[in-house]
Amino acid sequence: MIANANDSDGNITRRYLARFRTQGEGSRDVVVVLEFELQGLQAQVRCHVMTSSRDTALEDLSQKLIYMRPEAFGKQTASNSNLNVNLTVKEEQVAQEPMFVVRLARASSSPKATVDATLELQQVDLKLEFVRILQEEDPIRL
Repeated sequence: MIANANDSDGNITRRYLARFRTQGEGSRDVVVVLEFELQGLQAQVRCHVMTSSRDTALEDLSQKLIYMRPEAFGKQTASNSNLNVNLTVKEEQVAQEPMFVVRLARASSSPKATVDATLELQQVDLKLEFVRILQEEDPIRL
C-alpha cells in the first residue's frame, strides 16, 4: 500500500506499508512502514516495524498513522510471539540505480517492546470518537 502526505512546508512524505505473514495459525502479522520525506532534492528515509492482527486493514492503518502516538514509531525490531525480527534499510546500487533496500531478518533476542498496530488503531478510534462527541455537544468551542 502506498500513501502520500504533504506538510505545510511543501515537503512530501510517501509511505509504503508492507505486511508479512508467517504460516502459524493465529500468529500476528509483521507490518513495515517505510517513509520517504522529500525536501527539495533531498530524500530522508525512516523505517518502522510493528505487529498487527491478521484482520487489521493496511488501508485503515495508512489513513490513521498521523494520529498514532509518536512512541509507536522508530522501532527496528518486533516480535509476533513466534518470531523475532530485525528491520534494516540501506541505500544500495541495484542495476546501477540508487535504491533503498529493506531487509527483515530473524533477530537473536526478543525486543524490549513491540508496537501493536491494532491496539494503536483502537486507541486512535477512541480518541476520534471522543472528539466527535465533544463536537456534537458543543460545536462552538471546538
